[in-house]
Amino acid sequence: MLATLPPYNLLATILTAYVEEDRNVEQIVAVGIDEEIVKRAARLVDISAARHQAYPQGIRPRQKAPHYKSVQRMVTEPATP
Repeated sequence: MLATLPPYNLLATILTAYVEEDRNVEQIVAVGIDEEIVKRAARLVDISAARHQAYPQGIRPRQKAPHYKSVQRMVTEPATP
């Protein structure tokens, strides 16, 4: 795996094709750019996009609220006089 990013002009070409022109890795490789470099750049873009779509740190939606069982019990069990 590459330790550094490719030269800027090559990276700019890859990013323009991948992000702005919505081309896939195979289409970019077909132009003559090294497949490993294109795959790595695409992976880094995808990871970055996923991070930007994630919830802010500290706010995580839960399947059930912590008090769900006590509320559920109140709804399903008959009230005692």
